[in-house]
Amino acid sequence: MKKWTSVFALLAVAGLALTGCGTDADNSTADSVQETTTAVSDTTTGAETQTETTVAASEDITETETVTTSESAAAEETSDDSTTSETSAEESDAAEAPNEYGFYTEKNPPATSVSVAALAGTWNLADSDINGVLTITATDDIYYGNWSYAADGAPEQNGCVKLEYLLNPDDSKDYYYTFYETDGAFWEGFGVSGEAPLNDLYAGQSGVPHYTRAE
Repeated sequence: MKKWTSVFALLAVAGLALTGCGTDADNSTADSVQETTTAVSDTTTGAETQTETTVAASEDITETETVTTSESAAAEETSDDSTTSETSAEESDAAEAPNEYGFYTEKNPPATSVSVAALAGTWNLADSDINGVLTITATDDIYYGNWSYAADGAPEQNGCVKLEYLLNPDDSKDYYYTFYETDGAFWEGFGVSGEAPLNDLYAGQSGVPHYTRAE
């Protein structure tokens, strides 16, 4: 009986010992799994953080590039506008300045009946012993034409004719049909009377020379 009691006691002790090793192993395994899981979680979190940081940095770079591009485009547009404004101002100043003979180019003619085209035809020199003939030809521009003049014993002259004006001290305008030779030299200027039909041309303020339209 004592022998069996001893055997049972030994088995019980051995069982406790085996149960204790199994618990340590399980605990060790659980700890290891937990540490591994924590490490994986930390790695994953680190990767996510790095990814978010990379994405944020990429968005910042893209946004910066967009702002830089927009600013550059705005600067170029401003520069172009400035250049255009300066060019327009220079052209405007040039258009408003008189030529060397004091005449201004008319950009807004006073009336449709006043045009160079209305001069088209043949004109004879009047009140003179000279047989002079002035021929005026219209072009596609009713305020611009061509002319030629032939007189006894003189070489033929020719050039262009325009509608221009002289500016008075009170800023009022005196309109003239201005004739220029092909080299740009001023030939003659005839005052615009506004009459229709136009049958007489009087030069300058003196009215000489005087041309009448040929029948």
